[in-house]
Amino acid sequence: LVGDSMQLNAVGRGGVMQLAERYTGNVVAMRDVHRFKDPDYARFTLRLHDHTRDNAERLTGELFDRRMVHRHGSDEETVEAIADEWMQRPRTAISTATNEQADMVNQTIQNKRMEAGQLGTGHCHGMIDGQLIHVGDRIMTRANDRTSGVANRQTFTVTRITAQGIAIQGDDKRTRHLTADYVREHVQLGYAATTYGVEGITSPDAIFYAAPGAAGSDLYVALTRGKN
Repeated sequence: LVGDSMQLNAVGRGGVMQLAERYTGNVVAMRDVHRFKDPDYARFTLRLHDHTRDNAERLTGELFDRRMVHRHGSDEETVEAIADEWMQRPRTAISTATNEQADMVNQTIQNKRMEAGQLGTGHCHGMIDGQLIHVGDRIMTRANDRTSGVANRQTFTVTRITAQGIAIQGDDKRTRHLTADYVREHVQLGYAATTYGVEGITSPDAIFYAAPGAAGSDLYVALTRGKN
């Protein structure tokens, strides 16, 4: 097994890496970090990996010292600031503590893209009430589908919409097709997702929309997505 026991557990019965680490006598810890451009930040992520209640305040202080924390007066102002940042850097990975936060960010970014003329006018309905999917939108699939070749929490760009469904393209430039029924039941906007949705990806930049109740593992995952 290869993995990171300090990242998020699977929903439900999870924690396989912690159990393997606890009960096997043959554990090799990999401490060399290659993802980040700044070696000093790479060392910080190792300290973040080893977070405990005792060092949480010190680690939070380091985030402020690095000017990585930005406060806004309301949820609306926070969402607007995140969306504006994404419009400037559209490859940014946005993670949130709750689904409600992700929905707000997704809708705001879509609205801004519509105003900027970046999306098509044709649309179809996704899985979230009132959420429309346009050509050009970034979407996330929420169920494995062997026929279409998609998995839960993958992200794609919509390239075509018809009465039968949508055509999508991933980072591999391969075109896939999703049926209209699948879209209505298992597709949502994918500009932002909870930390479960971004776990495992690497992007140039990353933003975390923090909220009360977020765990240290949420922060660890969110702050280790972006290379910059």
